Amino acid sequence: MNNDYFFWEKIEQRGYCPKNSTLQQGTWERFQDQECDKSIYIFGCSEAGREVRNYLKDRFNIVGFLDNSKDKEGTSFDDLPVYLPESKVPELSHDKDAILIVLRKSTEIVATQLEQLGFCNFYSIGILIAQIEPYRSFIKEIEDIRSKEMEDIIMLESTNDVDGNSGALYWYLKEHKTKYRFVWILKRESSKALLSGTDDIGLCPIASLDDYRDYIRYLNRSKWQIWDNVSIPKARDGQINVFLQHAGLGYKKVDKFFDTPDYVDYWLCVNEFVKEMIQPSFHMPDTVKTIYGTYPRNDVLLDGRKWNELQKITDNQFDKVIMWAPTFRNSKYDDRNDTDLEYPYGIPIIYNDHDFSKLNEYLNENNVLMLIKPHPVQKMSPIIEKQSNIIILDNENSQDLQIYKLLTEI
Repeated sequence: MNNDYFFWEKIEQRGYCPKNSTLQQGTWERFQDQECDKSIYIFGCSEAGREVRNYLKDRFNIVGFLDNSKDKEGTSFDDLPVYLPESKVPELSHDKDAILIVLRKSTEIVATQLEQLGFCNFYSIGILIAQIEPYRSFIKEIEDIRSKEMEDIIMLESTNDVDGNSGALYWYLKEHKTKYRFVWILKRESSKALLSGTDDIGLCPIASLDDYRDYIRYLNRSKWQIWDNVSIPKARDGQINVFLQHAGLGYKKVDKFFDTPDYVDYWLCVNEFVKEMIQPSFHMPDTVKTIYGTYPRNDVLLDGRKWNELQKITDNQFDKVIMWAPTFRNSKYDDRNDTDLEYPYGIPIIYNDHDFSKLNEYLNENNVLMLIKPHPVQKMSPIIEKQSNIIILDNENSQDLQIYKLLTEI
């Protein structure tokens, strides 16, 4: 099989260790010996399903896809028909048919669903790849790591890489000479430069399979996972998982988009009043303990030190600097849209070039610099012209900026 991310994800999730007894028996050897003359249905219409079909189609008779999405029933995927399990599975025979579950998650749930439909000749791709190289050797390595004690390693993640609450905690611990080593899980390969001068590790799993494999290794070696945006999962019992979050206070309504994972041990919240508001939005499990305290990222606002972040942006001198940070409205990564209004430039108030020019003219007359800091995932217009007194701080040109240090200069 190709080194597709999906298969490494199954190893990260330990998809080779299912709880369902039927899945446990579905080895690669059995699949080759007993199913080569049967009709095979792949459960899961996805690129991973397509990849698996391409790998198996020369040796096995792949005849269709199963999917729980009613919208897909009666359609075709990869030139094969798609069926709802409730409609097709009761027609299948154990002597003539087999099902291969190819899902990122919910494999165990689907296995139970198939058993309830009276069909038990099914397999999981997580079990099959465990007996194929290079996955087999890697799994042996991971199981060897898991047989040893966890190490003094903290894995960290933050919204815009080495920033926010996780970033502030990291620099605090570095300054106070902690015994722990740090592994940063980054969203951009270029963010590794932020760790230059340290002996810490930066991994960008979404950009490199080598980094993803190292990520899996450290996931099984570390004692702590601390994150404030995209979760780092637990891999072993005894690990401590902390959600520092990145919301300002308790007014962020994300209940449609976010569920706090049940493996989280602690989460950070400023006080009980805020907890009462934000806990329902985060769908916080009752098992998660609350740490009451201020956000680490705010410490620089009060410690009295002088910072020079503004010099990273401009050499010009201004009588006043203003930062404007409009909140999120629509995503540059997907179809999420939290507003009914149209924002041509991705920010409110300014709707055309004339608005931008007039604002810049006023700022120039008063020798004022305006920094516009959009939400990290906000969709911005690529046609915004450069202005003398307006600088837009996007993810790229603000990557080496410490935003909260910058606020002390405004």
